[in-house]
Amino acid sequence: MGYQVIEGIVNNHRAAPTVEFLHQWIGNNGADATYEKLIEVLKSLGERGAAERIERICKQGQKPPSQPQPLPESQPSSQPQPPPQPQPSSQPQPNGKIRDADIKRIAGKLPNWQLVAKKLDMGPRDIEDIETNRAPAEQRVVFLNRWTFRDETAATYKKLIEVLMSLGEQGAAERIAKLGQQPPMQQPSVGVSVDPLKGKIQGPDIRRIAGELPNWQLVATELGMGYQVIEGIVNNHRAAPTVEFLHQWIGNNGADATYEKLIEVLKSLGERGAAERIERICKQGQKPPPQPQPLPEPLPPPQPQPLPEPLPPPQPQP
Repeated sequence: MGYQVIEGIVNNHRAAPTVEFLHQWIGNNGADATYEKLIEVLKSLGERGAAERIERICKQGQKPPSQPQPLPESQPSSQPQPPPQPQPSSQPQPNGKIRDADIKRIAGKLPNWQLVAKKLDMGPRDIEDIETNRAPAEQRVVFLNRWTFRDETAATYKKLIEVLMSLGEQGAAERIAKLGQQPPMQQPSVGVSVDPLKGKIQGPDIRRIAGELPNWQLVATELGMGYQVIEGIVNNHRAAPTVEFLHQWIGNNGADATYEKLIEVLKSLGERGAAERIERICKQGQKPPPQPQPLPEPLPPPQPQPLPEPLPPPQPQP
């Protein structure tokens, strides 16, 4: 990671610079940003204690959740039992990741997204960038898209509700809780084909797509990204500017940042080759991993052949 990138993290993410460093490292390296790689670096720096703690964090995350224990059966009693006391009704708090389909509905229920963003450790520069040249309704959507994209599994309904309650916005918290309790949209039944190109670009494909974009600044302009944002990417992310552009575009647009949209822009710019390669990347990501082929059965060992009988000795000629 370059010095300018590190300096940018220090200056623009003072609330949680370490978290932002990890987000950028994982975002730039994708599947290569492994626990093992981080542990190796810590050990090379003599930080064996930190390496061991991160190894434990990794292993704890792989454990299956504990199963609830069954309640003991109630014993019959000859004494009459008092009638059960009515319990106050309480809805379970949703704890799942915020769904892309709910982003716009949640955005309409946020009273002051800037305060919420500060509580969620979003830096002032990010907030200012979201506010620039956007209508208030669009600002809320972009904020939620960026938060859910960068924080991934930590961006839950429960977390957002807790922040709203801490700000005294109980009404907004209750409305968002109701959204989180609704079942997700009906998935297509088995046998119904779904076009993968219409889906949101997935994290593991970002680096591969970045390698196929011939002129990312031109693509970014066609996708509506402002000149100042593009200039900031060029100046602050020189190691991997195309990857950062894709991260910001997906973070700002959420479910609307699809493979299909990117391919359409490339075709409009005459980059049909790049468009076709990105379409292949999308479809390869949807294929199931190849199944191992069974090994052929070993051939039986060759049977020993009987030796031919020796010829009789030649008879003397008269």
